[in-house]
Amino acid sequence: YMSDYFERNRTAYIDRLMAVREGGHLRDWLMFFVGGVEETARSSAETLQAILKIKERVEREVLPRFRAPRRDRASRLIKFLYSCPVVSVDIVAKVIGIATNTAHSLVKDMVAYNVLIEITGQRRNRLYLFKDYVELFK
Repeated sequence: YMSDYFERNRTAYIDRLMAVREGGHLRDWLMFFVGGVEETARSSAETLQAILKIKERVEREVLPRFRAPRRDRASRLIKFLYSCPVVSVDIVAKVIGIATNTAHSLVKDMVAYNVLIEITGQRRNRLYLFKDYVELFK
């Protein structure tokens, strides 16, 4: 996001805006802005490459461990995790359309295969994180 670039370069951002307002230095502002677009685009491309590596690893190392009927469910869960990287067993059951016990078993396998980690430390109402994916956005 450009807002992240502006926040990290807050002083330069404000200085260049003031220079435009007070002295009409639009070219300096545009160069600063284009630099931000370039940096943001490069960072986004790197993040996309990292996401593709995670996807490839999961498809190569994790999904083949499941037999055919469960592999489809596991694949559907993985796809869902990219849009919602924090899940509970109940959420998995609803999204995949399976029984809670089946969802629990699937989540347990995903934890065993290092796709998900449990983040609450509780015995009930546990939440699980798609850590490798979330880490890309820190």
